[in-house]
Amino acid sequence: MTAEEIFAGESENTNAIFDSCEPKITPNIAVQEIDGKAIIVVEIISGMQRPYYIKSQGIMEGTYIRVAGTTRHAERYRVQELIMEGTNRSFDQMER
Repeated sequence: MTAEEIFAGESENTNAIFDSCEPKITPNIAVQEIDGKAIIVVEIISGMQRPYYIKSQGIMEGTYIRVAGTTRHAERYRVQELIMEGTNRSFDQMER
């Protein structure tokens, strides 16, 4: 992989993440060499504006969570919990 291909890959990944997610995510991207091959490493730090979701799918359908090394669609109650966490509130603080 050439330096130009690596740069293009980094840029493409950054743009895809930034353009596809809400709220906006700015990933940390680095290149590492493993077994003589250039690998693009993408790191996304946990954010405070939960939930983060795929913009084109909307908040309810586009929110996913990690469960034991797998990615799963977040159930409605979990999305609501994430919304509350993102506003620093909990269900017991909700007005009734």
